[in-house]
Amino acid sequence: MNPSYIFVGALTLGWLALLPRPKWYVRALFLTAPWMGLWVQAVWMVDPFKIGLILAPLLLISAGRLRPMRGLATPLMLLAGYLCMLFAWQLVSSEVSAMDDLQHLDANGRLAVATGMQLLRIAAAVVIIKFTATLEEAKRCADSYVLSVTILSVYGLAQETTFLLTGSPITPMNLYGLFEGGGSWFTMNVFGIDFARLYAFCGEPKDFALVLVPAIAYVYAAGRRRAVLGSRWWRQKIQLAVLITAALLTFSSSVLLLAPLLLLAVETAINRNAIGGAMRRAFVVMPVILILLPAWGAFWTLRVTDRFRQPEDLLQVSRERPAAEFFLDHIPRVLLGYGVGTQALYLPAYMPAEYKYRMLDYQGAAGVDSFWFTVLLDLGVPGALLYLWCLREALRSSRRAIRFTSPFRAALVTLVIAGVALSVELRSAVLWLFLALAYRVGQLTNEGSAMESVRIVPPQAPAAACTR
Repeated sequence: MNPSYIFVGALTLGWLALLPRPKWYVRALFLTAPWMGLWVQAVWMVDPFKIGLILAPLLLISAGRLRPMRGLATPLMLLAGYLCMLFAWQLVSSEVSAMDDLQHLDANGRLAVATGMQLLRIAAAVVIIKFTATLEEAKRCADSYVLSVTILSVYGLAQETTFLLTGSPITPMNLYGLFEGGGSWFTMNVFGIDFARLYAFCGEPKDFALVLVPAIAYVYAAGRRRAVLGSRWWRQKIQLAVLITAALLTFSSSVLLLAPLLLLAVETAINRNAIGGAMRRAFVVMPVILILLPAWGAFWTLRVTDRFRQPEDLLQVSRERPAAEFFLDHIPRVLLGYGVGTQALYLPAYMPAEYKYRMLDYQGAAGVDSFWFTVLLDLGVPGALLYLWCLREALRSSRRAIRFTSPFRAALVTLVIAGVALSVELRSAVLWLFLALAYRVGQLTNEGSAMESVRIVPPQAPAAACTR
């Protein structure tokens, strides 16, 4: 019997066992989201999180009435409707199928699966909002994600240590799935020493860097909040050091390039007077920065200066550059989008031959890494505006609630920025997880503030007592 199907069957039974306990199911979504490297080929690429994502709507069927989502419900429904409209148009017109010069994919089947998975990601956000009843439950969800990423980071550092000592990591990166063989790893030479690029069980190094970004932001913002409240956060500092070290050892050029914006985003989420606070803390951490400066400079030279010598190098020759050419060639039609999953059909015609025919050999599919560019290509300007609307509702918070919501908002804002270069929703839907969590925490905090206001307002004096 195929071990991949046994793996999928066992995980499916595990998720089904969690259905009667929705709160545990939601926490399991956050716990499994970073482990995208544990995938198997069972017709499609399937990993533990994806199975939970597929089964999550069952919770909504049995839940009865949904929790009110004032502000967020409208953009979510419009986004889902626009996805379905673009999919229906492609079925009727076969517009994108006519652009497919490789003819190696089932166009209608691929578009149906891609659109369905996008709807499932939206449904997962609704599930999180529905079954997160208190601030403590929201914190447990985020802590589950951070714990999972920390375990991966510790394992990644163990991989690095083993590689430095023996020349081989503990486990290779799976090229064809968990049970299909074909492992490899990437190395970088720094100061004459070969380092392995960390990937743990997250797929590629860039995938590991992606799941690390919101974890680092959350731990830092939560630690800063503890410091404001007068608590020590030395444990969070140790955890933060592990996470940042792992992030650097992924040698992700995207994270290096976006690091200043990511730091500013976290500071802004914590305190609206971010620039002044960031400059004051810069003097405190300056000695550490000076110690790490040679290593940082070496990383920057290898992954940024040597790789991006001119502006057009920022667009990968096998991904973003062909997509940009397609975009420019199809204005204004492209501004309305073609539908989720359509890139795999039309991009090969714009890709260099070596990449185009490699997809035929591996039966692969084309697609860009940049989340925001993907949204623009797939859903056009209307889809991008709907995404921004959803984010606006998730990040809205009263001034009084900022100190409670700052860790969740920091994680979400860093994902928005990381989405300039990385795919923050395709496999693990991490963007939707933290969008839902940030929105729900804002809801709970504002509700709590309203209840507190009701309690502290003194009772009105009777009318008779006011008469003289």
